[in-house]
Amino acid sequence: MTKRQAALAAGIWGAFLTSTLAAAPAQAQSIESERAANPQLAHALDQLKRVEFELLNAPGDYGGRKARAVDDVRRAMHSLRGALYWRLHLDESQWDRY
Repeated sequence: MTKRQAALAAGIWGAFLTSTLAAAPAQAQSIESERAANPQLAHALDQLKRVEFELLNAPGDYGGRKARAVDDVRRAMHSLRGALYWRLHLDESQWDRY
């Protein structure tokens, strides 16, 4: 490999690393900006997270209905994340990561 080829390869590699590392924080900022732009939806999502926590830590199974209630809360959180992050054009499988 010549010096010119090595320099070109290093430049391409550096550009790739810069764009890859810069892309992750940009998406995180976008998620935070969506939460900031939609405080009611963000608050509702936070409330549902608390409800899920309380249900999971509550004693008993409420006549066999606890598992279904937890599942319903999780589906509601999934739908709410879709509404909150729709402008980010995330794949539906990514919604629950945030």
